[in-house]
Amino acid sequence: MTTQPKWWFDLYYNGDGGVMLGIDIISVARVDRMVKRRWFTSFWFRPSELDYISTRANRSESISGAICAKEAVMKSIGRGFRQRIRPNDVQLHWTSEGKPFAEYQGRSFWIAISHSDGFALAVALERKANEFG
Repeated sequence: MTTQPKWWFDLYYNGDGGVMLGIDIISVARVDRMVKRRWFTSFWFRPSELDYISTRANRSESISGAICAKEAVMKSIGRGFRQRIRPNDVQLHWTSEGKPFAEYQGRSFWIAISHSDGFALAVALERKANEFG
């Protein structure tokens, strides 16, 4: 039986042994239909997030990916709409290189987003406070 190194355990497990990983996928066409509803963007996004998304070449894919990222964060912490978390409670940021990350109540998450064949997918992994600076 092989054992994982301590850094692996510290990075991927919380105190009760659960994996802190979330994933989500959504149809870009479905998001395109929803964005036409006035309440939708304010429910999902903060103005700063919409400002960044508006600079992207493919707005539909970018907004879909951002929705997936927020859903993935909520899944990684095991909370969501039923626990009264609103999607705009999860704040997305992008580095100067365009790499996404998220924050929720003082917690920080690495994010990976991808788009292909009309779908957007995102994965969120909680990052430790002292991890990678």
